[in-house]
Amino acid sequence: GVFQMSQPIARLDAAAAALEQNTVGRAPSDVLLLAARILFGFPLLMNAVGQIVMPGLMETQMALAGVSLAWKWPAILASLLGGLAILVGWRVRLAAALLIVYVVIATALFHNTHMQVESADPLAVPASARNICVWFLEDFKGVENPDAELVLGCAMYRLFFDMAKFMDHITMMVPALLLLWAAGPGRFSLEK
Repeated sequence: GVFQMSQPIARLDAAAAALEQNTVGRAPSDVLLLAARILFGFPLLMNAVGQIVMPGLMETQMALAGVSLAWKWPAILASLLGGLAILVGWRVRLAAALLIVYVVIATALFHNTHMQVESADPLAVPASARNICVWFLEDFKGVENPDAELVLGCAMYRLFFDMAKFMDHITMMVPALLLLWAAGPGRFSLEK
C-alpha cells in the first residue's frame, strides 16, 4: 500500500518541479518578449501618430515617390493598429506578419534614394533626393530660393538618411517582427 501511494506522490512532485522550473525558465523570455513588443510596437504607433499630425509631409512624400494618395490611410492604419496590437500583445503574430509586408514595401518606396545613384562621382545625387530637399526647404521650411549648395547638402544628407533607414528597417525592424511572429506575444499580453 505504501509503495502504491508513493508513486503518484512522486509523480506529482516531479510534475510540480517541472512546472516550477518551466515557469521560472519562461519568465526571462516573457520579459524579453514584453520588452521587444514595447521597443518595436511603440515606434510603429508613433510613426502613425506623426503621419496623422503632419499629413502634408506624408502626402508630399507619397506624391514625390509616385504613390497614390489612396494608400495614405491604409498605411497609417497599418502602422497605428499594428503597432498598438504589438504593444498590448493582441494578435501579435498576425500584426507582425502584416507589418513585415508594410515595412518592406514602405522602405522600398520611400527610403530608396541611395539606390538611385547612377554615377561613381561622390557628388552625384539623384534627382529624387534633390526634389525632396527642394520641397523640404521651400515648402516645409519656407526658405525662398535655396542656393544650390544648400540643396546639394540636404540631398546628400537625404541619401545618407535613406541608406540608414533602409538598413535599420531591413536589418532590425523586419528581424524583430519575425521574432515576434515566431515567438508570439509572451505571458504579459492581452492574448495570455
